[in-house]
Amino acid sequence: METRREEHRAARGQRQKLFALHPGATLTSRWRALGVATTCALAAAIALTIWWRLPPDPSAELRRRALRFAGVARDSTTAKSAGLELWRIATADGDTFDATWRPAPVGIEEPWTIIMMGGLGTGQRAAALLPAHVPVQLLAVEWPWRGPRRLSSLGAVRRLGAMHEAVLRSPGVFALGVEAAAVQPEVARDRVAVLGASLGAPIAMAALQLTDAPTALVVLDGFADLERVLDQALRREGRSAALATPIAGFAARLLHPVEPRHHTSRAAALPALVLNARDDERIPSAAIERLWAALPHAERRWRDGKHLRAHRDQLIAELCDEVTAWLATLD
Repeated sequence: METRREEHRAARGQRQKLFALHPGATLTSRWRALGVATTCALAAAIALTIWWRLPPDPSAELRRRALRFAGVARDSTTAKSAGLELWRIATADGDTFDATWRPAPVGIEEPWTIIMMGGLGTGQRAAALLPAHVPVQLLAVEWPWRGPRRLSSLGAVRRLGAMHEAVLRSPGVFALGVEAAAVQPEVARDRVAVLGASLGAPIAMAALQLTDAPTALVVLDGFADLERVLDQALRREGRSAALATPIAGFAARLLHPVEPRHHTSRAAALPALVLNARDDERIPSAAIERLWAALPHAERRWRDGKHLRAHRDQLIAELCDEVTAWLATLD
């Protein structure tokens, strides 16, 4: 028994000697780990600052996602509304994208062709809403996003990468639609207008970097300054200012390549019509003012009422008449 006690005391003494000989061993390890963590955090902060303050060239980002037109399949048998054609536009890489064609009324010679993009999921519906008397032919291009239109906060975070890429691909898809329409036999090459409505306005303007076919630009309920628009949208959905502002800033930085203010040089070379609502509940007045300031050559007009929505049939008819009357002045 005495021998076992002596062995236990000897072992404890040995441990005490080790700590006595190296009193800073544990502290040194902790400081080393803290130093590594601090260095990593500092490097991450520097990288984030560079990413935030030095975004890539918007035009280069769009050109990197440009698509080469290969052909189009036109189908008038599966459209939900009579008189429409569903287009399946193919790229040289084998991808396909959808659009809906609405021909001009019978008897209209060399009508204007309008290629448009509105909000998510509005392609075929927008073509169907065009009043029968409007003397233009229309191609409504669908967004390339194929996921759900409504997402929870967690769902949006999980699909952030796919959503980001879909938005940045949208100008290329829209430009692909322009190229597909421009080569059709019934299209007059000197009467090709692009139209961006609401969320489609930044995409239509950005697409001008990727195609030379358009001869006119129309922007309905458009805006510049994505951060302001996103911030207001988040607050409208009940997010607090403390949460909405940083999220909007981060999202606007991700969507930097489609910010309308970066794509005014090509737009400046085209006759342009810009129409906005005085009482728009979705777009801050400051974002409208920035768009107008970015397109000083455009014919800029106010209209009474609220934001353009699919159920506002009378407003749609009035806007169609106003746009076609303006296009007629360009002939």
